[in-house]
Amino acid sequence: MSAERAEARGTASPMERFRIGQRFTSASRSVTREDLATFARWGGLRVSDGVAPEAFGVILAAELERSEDPGGPPYRVLESSWSYRRPIRVGDELRLEVTITGCDSADAGERVINRHLALVADGGEQVQAGTDRIAISAGHSGAPDPRSVIGSLDWAAALAELLSRDARFRSATDQWDGTIGLRCGDREVQLRIYRGRVIETARRTPLGATFTVAASELTWTELLTSQRDDFMRLAMRGQFSVIGNGYEYLRLTKVLSVLVDNARLLTEEGEHR
Repeated sequence: MSAERAEARGTASPMERFRIGQRFTSASRSVTREDLATFARWGGLRVSDGVAPEAFGVILAAELERSEDPGGPPYRVLESSWSYRRPIRVGDELRLEVTITGCDSADAGERVINRHLALVADGGEQVQAGTDRIAISAGHSGAPDPRSVIGSLDWAAALAELLSRDARFRSATDQWDGTIGLRCGDREVQLRIYRGRVIETARRTPLGATFTVAASELTWTELLTSQRDDFMRLAMRGQFSVIGNGYEYLRLTKVLSVLVDNARLLTEEGEHR
């Protein structure tokens, strides 16, 4: 798949050499009437004139992935979800865009990879999109760094260490006593802050979070791997939500900016480990 595939060409499939934020893009493919007829025979579904059934998008995404990486390792789908933005029609030119949004170790020498997948038309419109978690052989690439899993306890501990060395953070929180929650998808960590220091990182703190900043795995991934800090722009577009004390959230805007700076640094460091 495009640039990332070229990086991985040689000893391993692109699926075995990955990092959070890595993106794969397939070649475009035109949807034909023969495609719909084949799908109708295979699925036993009635196909409207020139319009594909909803489930066709999932099959097309899998085909585009296989066509780009025919020698790739097998994997197991642990869970998946799919959303339909508009129908797929005969003549649509579609490509598959995949973003790695999470990675972790699993049992039996496997990795668990979280992905965001989108079928995109030539004009850039997302026709259908979804997420999945797959288990795949670790191959020769070694175990992922647990500090690179956004929203994990190891990630929170590494972030707290960076914040403790940042004079901007110490100055902005030297009179503050509270807890900031960070939620990435279904993973949440809380940073207990007291007078300029993060004194605890946990899934849950005794008094709970003063406020929690939440977003999808894709939004966090895009924020922490982009070339600039777009937190406020993404928040104003509604891609981040805030749960809890809105007044404290607004009062700590500078703290959140520093926190995001350090989270981006942590992600950048992970790319070079």
